[in-house]
Amino acid sequence: MPTFVPTLIRAFSVLVLTLVALSSRAAQANDTPSEEQPLLRPIRGGLCGGLSPDCYFLSGKIELAHRYVAVNAHLSPIPTVFMWGGGSIKVYPGGAVHRRTISLRPYLFVGKSGSKDRYVGDSVPGGGIGADIHMGPSKKLIIQPSISWVHRNDVNSSLSTASPIGGSFSLMRGY
Repeated sequence: MPTFVPTLIRAFSVLVLTLVALSSRAAQANDTPSEEQPLLRPIRGGLCGGLSPDCYFLSGKIELAHRYVAVNAHLSPIPTVFMWGGGSIKVYPGGAVHRRTISLRPYLFVGKSGSKDRYVGDSVPGGGIGADIHMGPSKKLIIQPSISWVHRNDVNSSLSTASPIGGSFSLMRGY
């Protein structure tokens, strides 16, 4: 096993434990937002980057989120040169942590990304964990870091030696 795998497993474990702790009932106690404060921004658009079912390379991303589930699609910014994209489905299993200028909603996701380009061509199905971090007084700025477990299907070879750990980062605006 390569030497970087234990480090990635530890990093993933710390992220999971942090998200579980922040979304627990105890973390939410005595900080309930007022009724008129916007908590969720259901329609989102922006940019993302990574190698994950949640985002592939540098892409434009749109998302529709509900209280418990969300769907997103991402596409290459210049689809005429290189064509890649994908989508994922998210589930928000716990509650959100709300503060005056920041909210955190952890999610689990599953999806698939890939490319039809003959040079880059591969497929990245899998799933993982991430968080919606809504920032600012209006909570319109949304940051989405995620870590995923992926299965790479490389078009150019039948045996892929790539790491099964992937990740992505999205910067979006909520509407």
